[in-house]
Amino acid sequence: MPLELDAVLNGEPHPDDAWLRRLGIGPVDLSVVIVGTDESEYLRECLTSIYSQEYGFNLEVIVVDNGSVDGTLKMMDEEFQQVRCIRNDTRYPRSRNNNIGYQAAEGKYVLFLDPDTRVLPGAFESMMGFLDQNPEAGMCGCRLIDVDGSVQMSSRTWQTPLTVLLRRTRLGACPLFRPVVDRHLMADWDHNSVREVDWIQGAAMMVRREAVADVGLMDDVLLRYSEDIDWCFRFWKLGWKVFYVPGGSVIHAYRRTSNRPLVSLKDGVNHTLWMHLRGFLRTYNRQALFPFEKRCIDILGATAGILLLSPLMVLTALLIKLDSPGPVFFVQERVGRDGRRFFMYKFRSMRQGAEDLLSALQHLNEATGPVFKMREDPRLTGIGRHLRRWSLDELPQLFNVLQGTMSLIGPRPLPSLQVDFGNARSLRRLRATPGLSGLWQVSGRSEIDFSRWVDLDIRYIAQQSVEQEILILLSTFPAVVRGKGAY
Repeated sequence: MPLELDAVLNGEPHPDDAWLRRLGIGPVDLSVVIVGTDESEYLRECLTSIYSQEYGFNLEVIVVDNGSVDGTLKMMDEEFQQVRCIRNDTRYPRSRNNNIGYQAAEGKYVLFLDPDTRVLPGAFESMMGFLDQNPEAGMCGCRLIDVDGSVQMSSRTWQTPLTVLLRRTRLGACPLFRPVVDRHLMADWDHNSVREVDWIQGAAMMVRREAVADVGLMDDVLLRYSEDIDWCFRFWKLGWKVFYVPGGSVIHAYRRTSNRPLVSLKDGVNHTLWMHLRGFLRTYNRQALFPFEKRCIDILGATAGILLLSPLMVLTALLIKLDSPGPVFFVQERVGRDGRRFFMYKFRSMRQGAEDLLSALQHLNEATGPVFKMREDPRLTGIGRHLRRWSLDELPQLFNVLQGTMSLIGPRPLPSLQVDFGNARSLRRLRATPGLSGLWQVSGRSEIDFSRWVDLDIRYIAQQSVEQEILILLSTFPAVVRGKGAY
């Protein structure tokens, strides 16, 4: 046993941390997840390229074998015993296999690597170093090189129906439309500099654990060729940036079957292209159609709510006026989407001058974080206690919804003084239009602590869909009736 290693094992400190990592001592710095299905030859070349290099950090490689029958497992057992291998008896979509690999990974960073790649020296270090130096980056990808030495257009702008049409037909080769395709493929620059991009191909995609904790795992319903686009979009929605980092390179034997027509007499249905199109329809709905659908739901829901509840709102206004002196409505500046200020409307539930008394009550605050909540708030009026209990004080926000400053469903907007602008994670709540209701309201409201509140809002943004909007809307009325946390 080397004297240095013997000293470390006996508890003596060693000044060279890199030396310890080369021995595999300490936490894992990078986990490489490779998913393969009957790709033993590609996988052998990929693993050989990884283990032929020396690293100044702890590395683990996890291979998720998706029911291969080509001898992949035998090859792994004989040639790469240091690799952690997870075998699926049932074949799953690539996104689900990536999730399986991620959940087994222990590294600070996780790299998703295709089996048809060969890692060149410096590729891992380049991406890890970039993420170390740029905490706002949630994901990055390196330069991908084709087997002929050409640079692959692995970073792109968001897909649109036009770009899909042009890339899947001969129209894309026409001089009139070629600039549109080039802009989408980002072929108008040399790919030799770092750049923030919309999305990167999943052939070599490194992610930060903190970002995945916010965004969630890949959507395992999505088929191949769309899960990377969808994931990058969800990173972007929560403010995590995606970068192209050309400091290192990976050779990628890119399969070009998707360049064939969707249907031909010779080859029949091009299943690869069909998966591309199905994935595009699902991801495009989330990116482009969902905001329109959500706005339609808001307008229809707010209009119907105002018409149906107008008698109740008139009665509420009358009771407020009779109960205590002061205006019927309480208007307060709140912080909305992307930090934009707006004025939120409520029925007044407190006596006049209540905000001036807040500092004197801070020691009685029952909430955590920057917010103020108090079950028996002495500032409440007689009718105000009932308005709070049944959430009737929130009804005027239906007009905010019509204005577009709020939505029926979304993160709850906070007053400017209660927004922690120095906390990057809590600011991710501002990546969506604030809501009249939301996961916080239907999950216990004031009885959950602020960190859980932030978690729920981030989860809502990461998983936004029409189905989720409807589910929260349907859960709002029972939550109001129960009155849990309504103070």
